[in-house]
Amino acid sequence: MGDSGTVRAIRLGDGSERWSVLTEGFIVGLSATDETVYVAVGGEWTGIVAFSTIDGTEQWRQELPQPRHAPTIDDDLYVVVEEPGSIDSDEFEGSLLSLSTTNGTVQWEYSFDLDGGGPSAPAVANGTVYVAGSDVLAINSDGTESWRNPDGGHTLAVADGTVYVSFSPGMRALSAGDGSEQWEYIATVDGRPAEDARASAPAVTDGTVYFGLTDYLREGAAGIYALSTTDGSEQWITPFDSDVVIGAPAVADDVLYSHAAGFADFPSVRGTVEAGRVFALDAADGNQRWEIGDAEDTEFSDLIVTDGLVLVSKLSILAGTFEILALEEADS
Repeated sequence: MGDSGTVRAIRLGDGSERWSVLTEGFIVGLSATDETVYVAVGGEWTGIVAFSTIDGTEQWRQELPQPRHAPTIDDDLYVVVEEPGSIDSDEFEGSLLSLSTTNGTVQWEYSFDLDGGGPSAPAVANGTVYVAGSDVLAINSDGTESWRNPDGGHTLAVADGTVYVSFSPGMRALSAGDGSEQWEYIATVDGRPAEDARASAPAVTDGTVYFGLTDYLREGAAGIYALSTTDGSEQWITPFDSDVVIGAPAVADDVLYSHAAGFADFPSVRGTVEAGRVFALDAADGNQRWEIGDAEDTEFSDLIVTDGLVLVSKLSILAGTFEILALEEADS
């Protein structure tokens, strides 16, 4: 786990700290294998640092332009970086880099030509790297472009030869081989598209793609959606209050875990105060199993399910405190 510029290793058994190490900037995101944790760092120094998961010793570091996301791990390490000033430009200026997991050496670079705010974190399957932005791109293992679909999106996941792309307001399935569209689902309100609703990152398992939908116009489209991976037909929808932000789902052992944050009625020195909650739904029909609410100044992260535990970070906004919660997967 990481917060501000510190990376901490926490024991799953009792939550005690195993080790911690301070980086030279703020943490953009991190990813880990059993042996190594790879940390994307921003600030005065920008790049990727690799630490041993055993004791936190530094294995290597590679200075790069500003990383946008946590690295994606496959045989190599894939990182999206942006050039200075790109955030203020109508066209994203940056690259997809392939790094050696052994020593951080840059293997190849693919330069983006995308409009808007830039690409998603990469997803990798069968040696191909997929990225969503103003276009959806497939990049070969040597850094050359395989295909491009002009119908872009926010985030994506790859499973069983299909790329699932979230967009506003729904989900699209593309062939992983050539980028052709297999189906498209658009969330609707009273028979018309919920145009200002935004889908979260998808989770795909057992023939179903799940995602959360945040309805920024508060028209009634907010909820968790479950679609058939075959044709995009609705399997179920669990609606939520229209004034909540819905997080990305995690699915394990026939249970879907996610989080939501609503906006409280009073202001604070940090702006609008959020009231967060974590919930579990039956993955088969969307019925709620349990929910954990908290104070009105709390927000939760996306959840991780591992070793029978549901892990989530909790930020108390007004108090400025940050905690990791470990919940039992079965009953929580």
